[in-house]
Amino acid sequence: MKKASKQFSKQLRSSQRGRYPDDEARHPWLSILLDTYHVVDVGISIELKEEHKKRKSKIACHKGCSNCCLRPNVPITPLELLGISWFATEKLKGEVREEVKKQLLHHRQTPQCPFLVNSLCSIYSVRPNACRIFFVFGEPCGPGEQLHLTRPEDIWTHSRDVARRVAMTMLPFYGITGKRKKIDAFEDGYIASISTPMHEVSWEELYHKMK
Repeated sequence: MKKASKQFSKQLRSSQRGRYPDDEARHPWLSILLDTYHVVDVGISIELKEEHKKRKSKIACHKGCSNCCLRPNVPITPLELLGISWFATEKLKGEVREEVKKQLLHHRQTPQCPFLVNSLCSIYSVRPNACRIFFVFGEPCGPGEQLHLTRPEDIWTHSRDVARRVAMTMLPFYGITGKRKKIDAFEDGYIASISTPMHEVSWEELYHKMK
């Protein structure tokens, strides 16, 4: 465990997280969100290398593969929702922005993620944790395939240690500070309790904000 912790800390220091200095100065919560995503990305990267060795198989997920975005089951926290709203409003430009606006307005008419444009995630740098941790080994997902029924063994799950590190980084946004309080909140499933399924969010509000 100590060796894994040292490896994590070393890679966390050596890898670069996304930075938006001006935006982070205006939105203090943004630094917490970006730190959280940095932690989960580093943790996933380390564990996936080990999983490759165990399975002797490669990840099926690749750029342009978007089957999991057509009927997503993605829990999203208030902090992540803030991040998506900021990115969509202030960073999306041109045709992609217009397409996202259209899809936000009509999102209730389709189960597809409203941020999927031309089979690519338009908010990739601030995609929710649930998207960041989902990986499939073996063959790519088939159209409409429900992996938890057809190939549950191909779905990879990160460790509880990564989940704990992510929670420790995110919880101060919700006013939960101090090691003991954060551990208790993690053990009690606080993050899951404040999450909302992405398809239940009223994305029309973001549409009007983007206008």
